[in-house]
Amino acid sequence: MQQQFSKIWYATEKQIKNRARFFNFSDRGSIHASSGKLQFKGRKYTLSIKDIKTIDVTYPHFPSISIILSLIFSFIFLGFFVWIMDVHVSSPLLLIIPFMTILASFFFIFPLLIIQKLMLWVEVTYLDDNNVLQHAYFFDGAFLGWRGVLGGSMEMYKKLKQCVMSTPG
Repeated sequence: MQQQFSKIWYATEKQIKNRARFFNFSDRGSIHASSGKLQFKGRKYTLSIKDIKTIDVTYPHFPSISIILSLIFSFIFLGFFVWIMDVHVSSPLLLIIPFMTILASFFFIFPLLIIQKLMLWVEVTYLDDNNVLQHAYFFDGAFLGWRGVLGGSMEMYKKLKQCVMSTPG
């Protein structure tokens, strides 16, 4: 049995666990899977995985550092805006701007939390040529990633598990 998946996002273990990331993936490409083997071909990386130990689903760590940096940048930008507009200390605009920043941040962070929990990645654990345990992460990146969020990655997981982990009988 063979499976082909196109428009796949690939992430290294370092990328998927990085809390300061702005992008979840390291490369984009396609996967060709057959009994006991998996081949990823991307723009930057090519993986030939043979000694597969497990195939599971996971989700990336929440990018908390990126969000904190975004909030800091937002406050600096708004402070610069207030300075440029020469807003006086007694102006009600000084009270509204921080409140609006916090409110906008809430509406940015809350959906991001939900999307991060919906972004299931297929985690492939394998031994490389030096017998070192490695992890590769794959996500269905079709429709700008929304196919993966809407169940495409779970479908890919089931097909990969069935194709790669099944032993010929």
